Amino acid sequence: MNRATRAVRSALARYAGAVAGPLLIVGTVLFVLRNFAFRGLLTLSDVRTVYLPGYCYLGKSLAAGHIPTWNPYTMAGVPFASAPESGWGYLPPTLLFTGFGCGTAIRWMIVIQPILAGLGIYWFLRSEGLSRPASTVGGLSLALLIAGANLVVSLPFAGTLAWTALALAAASRYLRAQTWSARLAWAVPTALAWGQLAAAYPSSGLLVGTLALVAFLVVRSWTRVALGERARREAILAVGLLLVALVPVNLAYFLPRVSLAGRTSLGLGYVGLQRLGEALAGLPPGPVRIRVATGLSWPLKLAISPGAHAAAIALGLCFAALWTRRYRALAITFSLYGVVCYILGLRLFAQSVPESVRSMRFADFYLHKPYSFIFEVFLAISVLAGLGVQAWREADSARRRAAMVLPGIVLWGVLPASLGARPASLAALAGGAFVGAAALVAGIRRPVAYALVPVVMAIELVANTFVPQGRVPFQPQPPRLAPGASPSVVLDRYLEPNAIARTIHEKDGGRYLTVGPGKVYDRESNDMLLFRNETTDGFGSIQLLRYWTFVRAAQQSPLEYHRAFFIEPTPQILDLLQVEWLIAGANLPPQADWVPVRQQDGWILYRRGDPSPRVSLIGRWSVVASPDLARDMTTSRSFDPSEQVILERDPGLHSAAGGQRPGSAHFVWLANNAARIDVDAPAPGIALVRNSYDPNWRATVDGRPAPVLAADYILQGIPVGSGHHTIVLSYRDTSIGAGLAGSALSILALLGSSLAMRRRRRTPWRSRSAPVPAAERNAVIGAPSPGSTGSGGPVG
Repeated sequence: MNRATRAVRSALARYAGAVAGPLLIVGTVLFVLRNFAFRGLLTLSDVRTVYLPGYCYLGKSLAAGHIPTWNPYTMAGVPFASAPESGWGYLPPTLLFTGFGCGTAIRWMIVIQPILAGLGIYWFLRSEGLSRPASTVGGLSLALLIAGANLVVSLPFAGTLAWTALALAAASRYLRAQTWSARLAWAVPTALAWGQLAAAYPSSGLLVGTLALVAFLVVRSWTRVALGERARREAILAVGLLLVALVPVNLAYFLPRVSLAGRTSLGLGYVGLQRLGEALAGLPPGPVRIRVATGLSWPLKLAISPGAHAAAIALGLCFAALWTRRYRALAITFSLYGVVCYILGLRLFAQSVPESVRSMRFADFYLHKPYSFIFEVFLAISVLAGLGVQAWREADSARRRAAMVLPGIVLWGVLPASLGARPASLAALAGGAFVGAAALVAGIRRPVAYALVPVVMAIELVANTFVPQGRVPFQPQPPRLAPGASPSVVLDRYLEPNAIARTIHEKDGGRYLTVGPGKVYDRESNDMLLFRNETTDGFGSIQLLRYWTFVRAAQQSPLEYHRAFFIEPTPQILDLLQVEWLIAGANLPPQADWVPVRQQDGWILYRRGDPSPRVSLIGRWSVVASPDLARDMTTSRSFDPSEQVILERDPGLHSAAGGQRPGSAHFVWLANNAARIDVDAPAPGIALVRNSYDPNWRATVDGRPAPVLAADYILQGIPVGSGHHTIVLSYRDTSIGAGLAGSALSILALLGSSLAMRRRRRTPWRSRSAPVPAAERNAVIGAPSPGSTGSGGPVG
């Protein structure tokens, strides 16, 4: 074999070794999620009812060349791009739904998140100096913990784990950079990954992900200072620079959300919404609700099958990470991180929070979903698993290796069996332990055998997905740890409108409203957003506070914080919200003016006989002193919205004589965030637009700026004088453009500074200053200078 052939084979071997781990992670996830990836199926979950409609609307709008600042199809209209769940500023939905059809995009949105999580841990551990097999074990552990359980279809939690892992990988490269120019360059992807973490889950997910990132930055910097690899001042400056850069780089995401929060339901916090909802329903204040939390024994679920299952190698060696001196600080950091997240997820801990602090904002968000913290335990176990494999490989005796694995055997093997786990549920763990131990022992004598360790682990994790469902002994368990629901929704069919949705769309009518108690039609979702049908209903944690309050005050009902619907709408509600269609169960008696149009699957579509128009010209109005008073008057059963308008500011007009309706108006959408209204007004009046009021709406009357007033508490009112007028309405969210500009400038500043410093470092100092004097030039090359002795000795 000649030298060239050996060089080619050596290069191919190095390349194969470099890509083997990532390919194993990707391939295993694709096999486990094959029904999502390749069969065009989706599961019944929040993915279908919450994220698919919104992301689809975002992607189609961006593909058409405009940013969807307003969503006119839900809750009589609501800000869209600036809402946290819209996907604006979140790269996976932005790229997938803009570039592909909605069905393909949502399926790959599900598949890509565990892949990103696994690759993130792999790159993080490789950057920290671990071997490829050890890094692959860590990556496989996190990727399959997500993909093998119902967690995979919970996009916020899966996204939190994925982007925390990627942020850690980028931060590791940032800290390992030897020059400031390289650090500035790595600060950009680190900050962007942190911003994507915020976009994935901007409350609890951002908190726990930031905790992991900051803990790693501080501990890793401290260890390098202790080892003499970095000066203390340099380490502090490096950490400080990165932390300062996080928010400016991500202004495109944060600025619109911050500007919107104060006028939405989220601005009150969960406790504030609970108190306000109780007051509007006429109920006394109740205790602060602690929502889903977990029991002490839930981590034992990770040892049994099916569902969220950590392989035997990962569980057996996660305690071994503490035995490696080289990575002990890293192991302690992630061990403590996992313990903290475990404790925060416990119901016992949540219940111990004093009543005096439960209404504070940080406790408010924590108590809303304590269980959301426990998924970060998966991240800790995955990092510790990789470190444990490395510790096993570097151990110098059989006794030391036995001591490493003993705690894992007791906790994950003996304890679940003693607490009632069925032998069948431990079969995957036992098989993985037997074959994995053989691979680990073989690696002691022949290090090449360590390459089999992640392969054995992958086989065990894939086998876990085929274990049939059985009794689960460890209760209560966190949601999302059960086996992944088998996808059963055929997306091509689901994305086609049914008969009711098609009828509403073809008639190009007004809004629809679902009627009746309990779960009705698509009340739990925003499905109609897919088909561009306007509705008064809605589902989401972000709602305009005026609309959220109106829905509850108008029917004095304590609805869940994230739902908006009407059980028994009054004529005032139907008029104010321009309801033309009603969807009701077949067993619900219709009202006198409801005309049946279509029946499907036990639901009947009715059309109202005389619906209100989108715009009315009202010649009589009352100005009240506060929004609360306007709400009380508007929701009163005696209020007639066709006769007068309730305003909160003086419109600067004189009321028409006798309060008669002063003419007519015609409304037409120009875009989803713009409309034109042609008005014929024989007397001054208020053009009452039955779309949700928001201060970002702007109006011109005949080309001149005009105020958009809060009318009837939730609607828009534009004052007009007598005569023919053209009103142009547009929704302008300046925070979106300002955020984009801020992020662009911040990124350019970091990258520009990096490039400038790199060029400055590569350019000799003298080339940037005055010419070198002849005496110094001769001294450098060893030639005698004028007046020298010519001895040729060393200069200086």
